[in-house]
Amino acid sequence: MKTEIKMVIFDIDGVLTDGNVYVDETGKESKIYSLTEIDALNDIKRTGFLIGAITGEETAIVDVFEKRIGWDAFIRGCKNKKQAIEDICSIWGLESKQICYIGDGKYDVEAISYAGIGVCPQNAVNKAKEAADVVLSGRGGESCINELYELLTE
Repeated sequence: MKTEIKMVIFDIDGVLTDGNVYVDETGKESKIYSLTEIDALNDIKRTGFLIGAITGEETAIVDVFEKRIGWDAFIRGCKNKKQAIEDICSIWGLESKQICYIGDGKYDVEAISYAGIGVCPQNAVNKAKEAADVVLSGRGGESCINELYELLTE
């Protein structure tokens, strides 16, 4: 995919994780993420793209992702993701056409539409799929980041 993309911005839940919340018998919540997906995210950065995350959550898993990855931009607790992209563009001197955004839910739809390339995993909500330029065959938290890496570097 030959593009002007300079930065790839990720939603976390439903993209880097499978979007499920697992609750044990004590009520403790947890989420699962794939190390191969994290490797693909790091490959995107090593290829030369800036990487960012915008998540609506303020949870312990957000802390894990923030610390584990060498993000160029990280915004948490944000439901207005289009505005967050505008803010990131302003900070980095980018235009929306230079952004690839990948999200899966209702709070991602405007950001998907706004980005130069809007992407969603196969199991995204229908409105995200309708807004996306690319609907990946991979599911969130399983294989969508690997697929995105291949698309960005072909």
